Amino acid sequence: MQVELTPSQYDFLYSKARHPAFVGGWNVGKTLVAISRAIVYSKGIPNNLGVIFRKTARSLHDSTLRDFETYTNLKVDANRNYAYPNKSVIMFRHLDEITSINQQNINLGWYYIEQGDELESDREFFMLFGRLRREGVPTEEFIRLGLPLRSGWVIANAGDHWMKPLWKEGKLEASITDEIRKDCALFSQLIESETFSEENKKFVKADFIASMKVLEQINPTLYRQFVKNDWSVSVRNIIFTSELINHMFNRYGLISQHSKSAGVAVDPAGEGVDDNVFMSGRGGDPLDVYTKTIMAPSSKAIHAVEMCKQIDGDFIIVDCDGLGIETYQELKKLNKDYLQGIEIIKFHGSAPSEMKEGDRLIYLNLRTEAAFVAQKRGWSGRAGINPKDTILLEELKADEYETQRGYLKIIPKLEIKERLGRSPGRADCWKMLQWAFEKNIKRKSVYPNTALSNLPREVEAEVVSI
Repeated sequence: MQVELTPSQYDFLYSKARHPAFVGGWNVGKTLVAISRAIVYSKGIPNNLGVIFRKTARSLHDSTLRDFETYTNLKVDANRNYAYPNKSVIMFRHLDEITSINQQNINLGWYYIEQGDELESDREFFMLFGRLRREGVPTEEFIRLGLPLRSGWVIANAGDHWMKPLWKEGKLEASITDEIRKDCALFSQLIESETFSEENKKFVKADFIASMKVLEQINPTLYRQFVKNDWSVSVRNIIFTSELINHMFNRYGLISQHSKSAGVAVDPAGEGVDDNVFMSGRGGDPLDVYTKTIMAPSSKAIHAVEMCKQIDGDFIIVDCDGLGIETYQELKKLNKDYLQGIEIIKFHGSAPSEMKEGDRLIYLNLRTEAAFVAQKRGWSGRAGINPKDTILLEELKADEYETQRGYLKIIPKLEIKERLGRSPGRADCWKMLQWAFEKNIKRKSVYPNTALSNLPREVEAEVVSI
């Protein structure tokens, strides 16, 4: 395959980084050069095994496979594989099949993710990241290129997605210690190219230029993302963008210093299914998080109260959709002297929201309302996030919204759970806390501190088991 490479394409094709990324606008040849790199690794290392991934089966078949066959004049077989005479094999798979790759313990020499911006998180990238373990003896020509023996690369359009912190903000390369650097001189590299950059001018047709001028006028957001390679554009309807997350990082610790309002949120789970999550907070800052998989409803109630007393809290808010109602009922059974005026709040995320904009209802349900209340509190400087809590960060970034019958609606929790591989319990607790803080909930009255020995008899045994 003979092609004329632009400087950006050349830098990507022969990048010495273990994990290079080529992020650019339309018509900059990302797919062409990514396929070229796959060929270099397949021909240069006999008996190699690599995988080209795309998010969906349809886009893999209709776009990626066809592009490969068009550029190379090679025919992929019915099993979506292509085998070279040197016994190297290229597999074409969609991301729903990634679990199978791991279950079969397949060791790869390279992988290539097409249109990485289509993915919801970095989960798939890092799952493949762990499969780069294939041994191989490269040819002399491959050795002269100075490429790493194993490599995983991604091509994408720019935008506020999972690739931004890893490559654009440099967190992937910044994580490399001096010890690792001895074995991998360059771990990651970002190559970028705009559609109308100087290097691409001669490859852009006049009618395409005309179309892009129209796009710039009618939909400037799309133009910025797909032509100007603008990383600030949200690629999905993300509620907690990177800019907002960073803003809340900077506020963390400041809010709790100037607020007395405090409480605990509980996201109860079914027995042995997900973690039960307890999060305390003050003013808008999360304080402590406790998780445990198996707990009786009465144990959850006692733990929530003790956690709330530790911070002299005003309220306990419980997600009562599903099995959470049992924990709420156990809390309501507790002795009033033991509760010391702590308000117990039932939060039904599926219940209709009554929040209005003018005369019009805005949100489909309370779960959506809580998410947008938290967003507004974040932008106004009244909500913080601990930068060290990467689990909460990942869960918040998975939140997206859509419209339904004119209402804003957060995407189903089950969909988020499938993306993350777990229930977003920390994010749910954090959002319930923000919702409760916005309501300015106070304790009913002031009670003296109650020692553990003064607990009601029926709950003493449960406290011991926590």
